[in-house]
Amino acid sequence: MMKRQPVQIHVLKGGWLTTVQDLGRYGQQHYGVSVSGAMDSFSAIVANRLVGNQDQAAMLELTLKGPELEFDRDAVIAITGADLSPTVNGTAVPMWQSLVISRGSRLSPDSAVDLELR
Repeated sequence: MMKRQPVQIHVLKGGWLTTVQDLGRYGQQHYGVSVSGAMDSFSAIVANRLVGNQDQAAMLELTLKGPELEFDRDAVIAITGADLSPTVNGTAVPMWQSLVISRGSRLSPDSAVDLELR
């Protein structure tokens, strides 16, 4: 297993509403704080478990078209949720499993292929 080190992720192209999310803030509604959190909590939990994080850890949540990201060092990531046709350096990569991303690699979720919208 890789030794955990902070990774800087450079945003080369912004996505259409990419946000940093966790599982929300329960028990604070009486102070006027909404729960918020990831829209797809199941996918968030699975992604965090696949990379060895606690369920509540923050992650990126993408909507329709994700950003292009470059990693400054080797990292372990997981891509879950809707099929965004992810690629690393132009090569398709699988979803719903741990992936080792090499230093300098570019991750490009493309678009929601299997997502229906109204």
